[in-house]
Amino acid sequence: MWGMTKNRCRHEWLAALVLAAGWFGKVAWAAPVAYVPSGQCAGYPRLAITAPKGWCVGLVADARDGLRMPRRLLEVAPGRFWITDMGNWEPRRGRLLELRTNGQPGTAGRVTVLAEGLDRPHGLAKGPDGRIYIGEAGSLWRTPVGAKVERTPRLALLRDGRQRPQRGGQGL
Repeated sequence: MWGMTKNRCRHEWLAALVLAAGWFGKVAWAAPVAYVPSGQCAGYPRLAITAPKGWCVGLVADARDGLRMPRRLLEVAPGRFWITDMGNWEPRRGRLLELRTNGQPGTAGRVTVLAEGLDRPHGLAKGPDGRIYIGEAGSLWRTPVGAKVERTPRLALLRDGRQRPQRGGQGL
């Protein structure tokens, strides 16, 4: 978080909490409400989690929004976040989701499935070309930010573990 503005860091804290449900695994899913909110944090339920002085942690999304095993989160536009969600440790159960931060956790329509059948997705980053790169077990692909995901393969792993770049397109 070095070099980020305080406002950007606040988004990082809020974003990190979206992933908290995945870190706590089955414990978060066993109870109807995994956290007890107390007050508000940037318009979201405030959670009693230790944070640096002057900061708060708010619950932005959880299992009520369909999150199963979220792994990475990336802000693609103001109020729009993409999330890689593994689903579970079985191959091809993952999804690429979009979270719109309007509304409260559990409000219908906040999370949209952009792609399904992903193989244990963990990586999610914005490249210098403005496209979003998604890393799955054994592959890396990219897509522009838009209403429809357009998969462009960029890297595949060979059976012996060597990497093979995909041809076509500009840059990585």
